[in-house]
Amino acid sequence: MKLHIRTAEDLEAARLAQAHENASAEARAYLDGTDWLVVRQAETGVPVPEAVLQARAEARRLLHA
Repeated sequence: MKLHIRTAEDLEAARLAQAHENASAEARAYLDGTDWLVVRQAETGVPVPEAVLQARAEARRLLHA
């Protein structure tokens, strides 16, 4: 029988992986929820608010980190 004893490093790595997964899911959800603003700009010329553009850039950065 092989025991799977988790060390403090294992637990920390798991915590960090979960935190990254949560941040990625939040970033994807933000991008999905604001895609309509980008489509509206493409179709009608109504600009996307600067704060949204900055937040979308940060969300993309998180996804590619």
